[in-house]
Amino acid sequence: FVEWIPGQKVVLEKHPKYWMKDANGHQLPYLDRIEVSRIEDTNSEHYELLNGHLDFQFPIPIDQWDSIFDADLNLKADYKRFQVQWVNTWRIEYIGMLNTDPLFKDVRVRQAFNYAIDREEIGSTILRYRAIPNRGQVVPGSMPDYPSPDGPFKYDPAKARELLAEAGYPNGQGFPELTLQLNSAGRDNEKIAEIIQAYLAVIGVKVQLKVVDWRVHLDTVREGKVRFYRLGWINDYPSPENSLMLVWGKNIPPMGENYARYQNEKFDELFEKALSITDIQEQNKVFREAEEVAVQEAPWLFLYTMRRFRLVAPEVRGFPFNAGDRRFLKYTWLDKSS
Repeated sequence: FVEWIPGQKVVLEKHPKYWMKDANGHQLPYLDRIEVSRIEDTNSEHYELLNGHLDFQFPIPIDQWDSIFDADLNLKADYKRFQVQWVNTWRIEYIGMLNTDPLFKDVRVRQAFNYAIDREEIGSTILRYRAIPNRGQVVPGSMPDYPSPDGPFKYDPAKARELLAEAGYPNGQGFPELTLQLNSAGRDNEKIAEIIQAYLAVIGVKVQLKVVDWRVHLDTVREGKVRFYRLGWINDYPSPENSLMLVWGKNIPPMGENYARYQNEKFDELFEKALSITDIQEQNKVFREAEEVAVQEAPWLFLYTMRRFRLVAPEVRGFPFNAGDRRFLKYTWLDKSS
């Protein structure tokens, strides 16, 4: 550590006595110095990359997308010199439904909402390759060695109306107007919320949008004061346990992050059984059984798993992109011949 200017940059330098060496006996890390810049405006950040002042940009700003990529996701002429890297992340996005609320206690309502949404259209019109539609997964599809289920909730507005009618709301009649709460900081949040609003209107459900500060959003969701809300989750480590705990009955606030307050004895039994299994393959089989129980009951309105892209300068080598966005720099080096 050399320098820290709050809100601007952090400068790190190689420790001359670092213990680790590569397979050929060369001292690690390869780089002598790293400077991490904080640039709030993504377009300014992009300008710095183009002018050689940065070595990579992540994420790629969506308003620059069409100038960088063609329709087949190939780099356009002005960007051919860059490397483009992408990865399916451990991040899922969903709309939470407070399962203890009188409206959302009925599993048919929760299922109806899931059938009402065309995730493929959301992916193609707004997210532009940056998401994998999630028709019913609690665990991201990018989890290693875990066979994520292909959920049942394909776009089917007729099925959604049928379920809503069975729940006592034919064509949405008698269903109270909902407020969908979302935080203000997300780049795509409002656009996606507006599409969800439009899809639910098709089955007769009226939705108003409420945008609040992130801290207010998280606090009110955690306290169970919001019955319909946008949220996401990024796994801390590559295990389905870290995702499935979001719907574990013992993880309801204040104990944990089961903000939907979903509870199912069968799920809890399987989840806890899996926790006691030491063989990873056997454990994952039981986690999969637990996930299938939860998915059928639709504790959330499932949306998508995020796919992330970054632009990297041509001379950068040994800089792998991983699902958790953990940046391992000890093997990174610069090829000045590029």
